[in-house]
Amino acid sequence: MGAPTNRDTILAAAKRRRFLANFVITNGSRGLALGGEFYLRQNTYHITTIYFRGDINYDYYGVGTESGDVGLKLPLKQTGQALL
Repeated sequence: MGAPTNRDTILAAAKRRRFLANFVITNGSRGLALGGEFYLRQNTYHITTIYFRGDINYDYYGVGTESGDVGLKLPLKQTGQALL
């Protein structure tokens, strides 16, 4: 083994991956995902991580068609996040 060459540096840079995903809907729902795959210390350590966060808005009309036909609704909002 010798000193790292320019080719080693290029290969190490190519092994890093990152991504970003986002969605927004007209009812106020939205979500975000960030992630990446990283190689550290000349490929000694490999880290893969992802983070999710979201707010989902929807209306609950009940069970069955009769409940939906009444027209009453319960607006619901769910929020969550995860780090893997």
